[in-house]
Amino acid sequence: MKVPRRVLFVALAVAGSFALARLLPREKVRTRVTSRAAEITPRGASAFERVYAPVDSDLTGAWSSGTAIWMVGTRGVILRYDETTDAVVGEPSGTEQDFAGIAGGGGALVAVGERGTVARRTIAGGEWSLETTGIDVDLEGAIADADGIFVAGAHGLIARFADGAWTREPSGTKAELHAIARDGAGYLAVGSGGALVGCDVPGGKWSPVASGTTKDLYAVIVANGVAWAMGDQGTIVRRGPKGAWVAVPPPTAARLREVTMAAGSLIALGEDGTVLRMTNAQWSVEASAPVNDARAIAVRLDTMWVVGGAGAIETRRLF
Repeated sequence: MKVPRRVLFVALAVAGSFALARLLPREKVRTRVTSRAAEITPRGASAFERVYAPVDSDLTGAWSSGTAIWMVGTRGVILRYDETTDAVVGEPSGTEQDFAGIAGGGGALVAVGERGTVARRTIAGGEWSLETTGIDVDLEGAIADADGIFVAGAHGLIARFADGAWTREPSGTKAELHAIARDGAGYLAVGSGGALVGCDVPGGKWSPVASGTTKDLYAVIVANGVAWAMGDQGTIVRRGPKGAWVAVPPPTAARLREVTMAAGSLIALGEDGTVLRMTNAQWSVEASAPVNDARAIAVRLDTMWVVGGAGAIETRRLF
């Protein structure tokens, strides 16, 4: 049977496109950051709304000053919501290393990631610049405030940037540290296997603390004088009035990735998109964000932003 030339041409073109797709090396595909007005997909009152992200990289961290918000992700992605254009836009980071977290304070923004990558800029504006830290291990946690910048990561690493220089500080643990938070005049850091270390003052000695759990901990916060740490299988531990850490019954079995303060309440994020809220010293499920591999939550004005895999960004009005 004779095949019409037009049909034959279409078949060859389709076959050729599949062959080309198979031949393209995945590792050479670069993230292309584009920009367009924030495209919001509504789902009804009190529901989450999808916001267009100009990348398909996994988003791993978010931080908000209250009025502005930044997000970071794999392949060196840094995003910012631009209120003027009502769009999520990319900011050049100067690296293609994966970022794991972002923090701000003391006038500075800092993004941290694999192989000791640290990028920094001022909150007020300017370009991101890569720091020469001398660190070669993966970093996950960071905090910035008036006393400097602290970063935490693999093999129990804690390093501080102050007075124009980076200094490593012995943490007293070899566990992988995932998060770090201010604790009065000092700091707390948490990590794998229930690791918990603290120091009393910036630049002071870090010492291990019994956390009351052996589960991996991924988030820590101190609010109104009460310290909380969270992690695998819905684990929540709280520092009691006598200084001992005790377990709190969790309302979910999801891995808890982050905790933050919003409108006077604590909210936490589970990896499955579960959002928890603490009211009257009790934790309960507040909402569920339709995000695969949810990794970070931040609050801008009266709206929570949840970010996760494949460039997912979901927003929802607070409470």
